[in-house]
Amino acid sequence: PVLRALREGLASDRIERIVGIVNGTSNYILDAMTRTGASYADALAAAQRAGFAEADPTFDIEGIDAAHKLALLALVSVGVRIDPNAIHREGITRVRPFDIRTAAELGYVIKSLAIADLREPEHPVVHVHPTFVPKDHILAGVHGAYNAVEVTSRALGQSLYYGRGAGMMPTGVAVVSDIIEVCRDIVGSSAGLNPGGFRAIRSVEPASLDSSECENYLCVHVPNVPGVLGRVASCLGRHGVSIKRMNQDTPGPAEPIDMVIMTERTREDRVREALIEVDTFDVALTPSHRFRILDVDPWGLR
Repeated sequence: PVLRALREGLASDRIERIVGIVNGTSNYILDAMTRTGASYADALAAAQRAGFAEADPTFDIEGIDAAHKLALLALVSVGVRIDPNAIHREGITRVRPFDIRTAAELGYVIKSLAIADLREPEHPVVHVHPTFVPKDHILAGVHGAYNAVEVTSRALGQSLYYGRGAGMMPTGVAVVSDIIEVCRDIVGSSAGLNPGGFRAIRSVEPASLDSSECENYLCVHVPNVPGVLGRVASCLGRHGVSIKRMNQDTPGPAEPIDMVIMTERTREDRVREALIEVDTFDVALTPSHRFRILDVDPWGLR
């Protein structure tokens, strides 16, 4: 249904940004982890029992389905065809109850978001990944298997499209609606129209994320020994990653710690390169966890 809203309701406007929860399975799992404290495995099992996740959930939990939908949203919004396989995506399998709890303490909810910056249609910035969303943002309140897409357009500003995103009946309604629309096009001799009425659909390559900027949540799992914090902080500084705040849990002296770091707004490539180096440290017990923080007002529109 959101495709028709974009194609018809915003036909006279210029769509510039899309931020959405577009996979009901992933949202169901993350919401269950948030509201009940369940582990990822338990939340996935609950989603499968409820009929919101397939026996093999890879397509949903790894962001593949969301990337396909983001490509369709970009096509209908600005008439560009993007290969879904070229969209940067990260799944939800590494989201831990610890990350969920820490996000809540910091005033955030973790949601898997599909994001497209379409201000330059020939060079769209598109990505899918778990994201820290402020608790007072409207997408933070999307629960269960529901989907929601926030659209920023030049004239209208922000608008939201909300509804069920997983399950037998919502999927059936969407598929049959598509079949009906195809039949209407054939009967009306208008089957040759392109999506959204664009006279030419252009195939484009997504822009690199390297120069994109956002604040970040980083979590480094290290031994509780002197000097570790300074070593990690120095590494981030060398790569131009500024620390906004830092805290760590307080286990026993011999127990490892989860060092949580919130960064200032930083370029994507700098954060990535810093974490690659941190993960090579002999004190790094597991790969670092990193979640981007949603920029709710990137262009000062609110």
